[in-house]
Amino acid sequence: MAFALAAGGAAPAGAQPSDAAIKAAFITKFPAFVQGLPDGAPLNVCIVGPDSFGSAIERSAAVRVVVRRLAVVTPTSGCHVVYATGGARQSVRDALAIVAGAPVLTITDGGAGPTRGMIHFVVAGERVRFHVDTLQASRSHLQLSSKLLALALSVRQ
Repeated sequence: MAFALAAGGAAPAGAQPSDAAIKAAFITKFPAFVQGLPDGAPLNVCIVGPDSFGSAIERSAAVRVVVRRLAVVTPTSGCHVVYATGGARQSVRDALAIVAGAPVLTITDGGAGPTRGMIHFVVAGERVRFHVDTLQASRSHLQLSSKLLALALSVRQ
């Protein structure tokens, strides 16, 4: 299975999608490869901190995904997926600490610093790639699909 589904619909024909569009597509597709997130109900994907996606993330979102933009995440935010970029009101480290142990898929970005979530984006060879931390996922009672792990640059177990 190719994970090139990330760019689907994000750019006009013939144009190369931006890194932000690719990350947006990944973020909205990752939950399909995670066991332990709610089934059936809309999933709340929370972007915590500065948002470089514009409308690309909404265009990438599946029917059962609701995108929310937050200055800070709290234990009662209702997020199922947290993409933490760090901002003036909450650092990446603090956002991850808030949801640690809860069944929340955490995603971070190498451009925002070295602090890593369960999935951590990097740009390698001019391509958006990611590292995976299955130890963090298991501590939050989530299981990441072997299909997702096979696409990762590295897997921490």
